[in-house]
Amino acid sequence: MEFGVNLNNREPLITSDYTLADLLDLAELAEQRGLGSVWVGDSLFSKPRYEPISLLSAISQRTSRARPGTETVAEFAFGTSDFAPVGDPSEKGRKGTVHFALGGQE
Repeated sequence: MEFGVNLNNREPLITSDYTLADLLDLAELAEQRGLGSVWVGDSLFSKPRYEPISLLSAISQRTSRARPGTETVAEFAFGTSDFAPVGDPSEKGRKGTVHFALGGQE
């Protein structure tokens, strides 16, 4: 069994007690403690928040083993070219993939 952590990517924008630097430090700490993935969220209605794909890029530069992922992406708001650089981690010398948890309706 593997565990990950969801980092609150809204909090740095709505409070002065938790900064973007704190969030990135927490991603590093999660990896150091052995968590297998680091997640950030997205929402159409819960704003403001840091955009998850850009934030995952920053997290990927501070971690090497923990897999980055996003729980929700408003996929209709992005074109496939927006995901191409994220899905090819070889550009950063990183082995692995970005994990997405997408939901939809049938």
